Parts: sequence; C-alpha cells; structure tokens
Amino acid sequence: TNLRWTVYTTLTTVSFAIAGYVLSTLNSLDISVRITALFFAWFIQFFATFFYWWFHDLGHRLRRYLQQLESVLGFYRYTLRSKRPFPEQKILKAQIQFKFHCVVYAVTVLYLIGIILFAVIKTQLFTG
Repeated sequence: TNLRWTVYTTLTTVSFAIAGYVLSTLNSLDISVRITALFFAWFIQFFATFFYWWFHDLGHRLRRYLQQLESVLGFYRYTLRSKRPFPEQKILKAQIQFKFHCVVYAVTVLYLIGIILFAVIKTQLFTG
C-alpha cells in the first residue's frame, strides 16, 4: 500500500506541476504547445491511475490467494484480520459504499474534462 500511494502521489505531483507550469505561461506559449503539454500531463496522471488500479487489483488477487491457502492449511488468521468495515451512506433510498479508489478515478476523469474544456474554449477564442 505504501508503494502504491508513493508512486501515485509522485506521478500526480509531476502531472500537476507540468500543468501548472503550462497554465502559468499562457502568454508565452503557442496554443497547440499548451494543449499538447496539458494532454501529456494528463497522460502522466492516467499512468499514475493505471498503476494505482493495477497495484490495487494485485493486492486483491493476493488476498484471495492467501484466503485459499488458509482454507487448505486449516488456519484463518489472515481472513479474520482482513475484514474491514466500509462506510455506507444512504442516498436516494439506496445504500452506497464509499471506497477511496473511486476518488482516484474521479480525479483523473475530472482532470481530462478540464483539459478538454480548456482546449475547446481557448481554441475558439483564438480562431473565433
């Protein structure tokens, strides 16, 4: 978990630093260079999210394997320790479980939407 968060945080920081630098130099860079650099920054964010997802999935597969191994060996120390509560919220008469990795995915999607909106608005301003 520490490796997953360290890599994700580092890549996200690099991505936001690139985007921040590109947006702070609005007057000195051409619009096509700005948009390309923003998509490059988003690609780094996407890679960070993919790495997070891959490592998260790897952890789940390892957990399932350990539980199978415990059932074969006949002791259940890990299974008892790995039961974690998930916070639930009642929204519109439905129980919804909030898991933190959903926030990671939402940040990546919102980042892409922001870049696309920026590209569309700035392109229309310069061409129109």
